[in-house]
Amino acid sequence: MYVVISSIRKTGCCGAPVLPNFRNSAEAARAWPDNEEQRLFEERKPLVLEQRMKEARPKVFFVESIEVAKISILVGEMAKFINQATGYDIGENRFFE
Repeated sequence: MYVVISSIRKTGCCGAPVLPNFRNSAEAARAWPDNEEQRLFEERKPLVLEQRMKEARPKVFFVESIEVAKISILVGEMAKFINQATGYDIGENRFFE
């Protein structure tokens, strides 16, 4: 049961992989790089997603900070949120410059 679930998580399906016709050497030679490319893509996919999450973390923090204000937000509070999210020191008076 565990093997089936882990196979579905990795590949999206559970079954025997489709193998190329090894009697035809040209078809087998073309299939190998495709399989290798797919394997490398699957290995790198979690790293790419993790990198995207790291890049989006400040934006998520900023949006979550804004969502706290249900109806409206004061200009001074908005300036503080921008300072927290980006590090850009902006005040209430310089907000519109």
